[in-house]
Amino acid sequence: MLLACNLDRERAARELWIHRRTLHYRLDRIRELSGVDPSSARGLQLFRAALTSVRLTCLEREGRRAEDPPPLSA
Repeated sequence: MLLACNLDRERAARELWIHRRTLHYRLDRIRELSGVDPSSARGLQLFRAALTSVRLTCLEREGRRAEDPPPLSA
């Protein structure tokens, strides 16, 4: 969400329906646990690549390709 909000933490917190301090706490926890600062350019690139990798892995497990449309919900 932080990326979708162009790194605007206040807006990202509103979009996530959480308090801005909660977002700051979570970003600090990510930095503590991973050693990567999610608000730095390098950190953003690493986390974006990791998220893309996870999404592609999930699609692969489901037997779909990234180009395939998502399945219709019932």
